[in-house]
Amino acid sequence: MGISIVVSTIVLATVSMVVAVAVVYWMGDIAGLYTRFQRLEITSAHATYSSDTRNWTATINLKNPGTEDVTINSVLINGKPLSEFNGYAKVTTTLPLKIKIGQEGSIKLQLNRAGFNVGTTIEIRLLSAIGQGYSKPLTLN
Repeated sequence: MGISIVVSTIVLATVSMVVAVAVVYWMGDIAGLYTRFQRLEITSAHATYSSDTRNWTATINLKNPGTEDVTINSVLINGKPLSEFNGYAKVTTTLPLKIKIGQEGSIKLQLNRAGFNVGTTIEIRLLSAIGQGYSKPLTLN
């Protein structure tokens, strides 16, 4: 009086399929954790000079095509923090700036004529919370 061979084979096959499906879903979640990445594109950058204030307003437009949100914590000019420019350069956008997946954002800087020359090309580097840098050269016209 036991289970027939046919019934036990069907039960064993069903249990095996359920376990296989569970493993596939579990592995898919693990793979998703390791394939996420931060990516930020600088879609455009320009500087506009105002003779009234003797300042450039630099605007850096950004897009996040990555699979994780990106948080910009700081801005460097020519590899130096803005504090080294004696007040001639400052970020007017509130930092940290979080750009969600698929979203766009912008960072604005104010650059004083007393600290920068017309025709100079500067490198603006944005640093994310995980230490990744995104650079763009910008000519002050």
